[in-house]
Amino acid sequence: MADNIDYRVPQSGTLVALATTEVSAGVHIQKVTMADSTGNLASVDADTKGLYTIDVAHAKLHAGKSFTANLTGTLGVAGVLDVLLITPTTAECHFTIEFASIGEYKGEFYEAATTSANGSAVAVYNRNRNSATTSTMGVYTGPTVTATGTTEIYQLLTGSGRTGGAERASSEFELKTGGTKYLLRLTSVVASNDYCLLLNWYEV
Repeated sequence: MADNIDYRVPQSGTLVALATTEVSAGVHIQKVTMADSTGNLASVDADTKGLYTIDVAHAKLHAGKSFTANLTGTLGVAGVLDVLLITPTTAECHFTIEFASIGEYKGEFYEAATTSANGSAVAVYNRNRNSATTSTMGVYTGPTVTATGTTEIYQLLTGSGRTGGAERASSEFELKTGGTKYLLRLTSVVASNDYCLLLNWYEV
């Protein structure tokens, strides 16, 4: 025997009937099937019966909307690496910074910088290597900076004296759209200072 219950879909207001299933004499359960807009069914772990889920960043990787850029090099005392980001017109970039160095570095991240030249384009890769989608955010090194911008939204300091260090901005930034220019400036405090900079973001 099955007893239907009525359910109104919030998005459309459509009234649908949800059927129950008799699992034993007099015992009925409602069976709900979860699927996406194309009919792909959600999966359940066979051992724990828990629903498989992934976070947004992981989902964007599968969708081909997650990107990465990597820079390495060596700077001397007071040597500066400037990295310019130019955001797309409409897509929202959710952005994180990872940085490691042999010696001490100071880092500054500015919003609404002004430049007279963008510099050299940095290679940007789709983190889903099966996707041909390209990023809509521009990444450049060596821009001609006329003003850093009055909003310094992040600082980092890695290493101390002769020791190296690493830093990761684990809380992502959602960058402003509309062609906003961001300046990431890294300044070496010691000589012969190797660094590795990793930029990751996904676009919405």
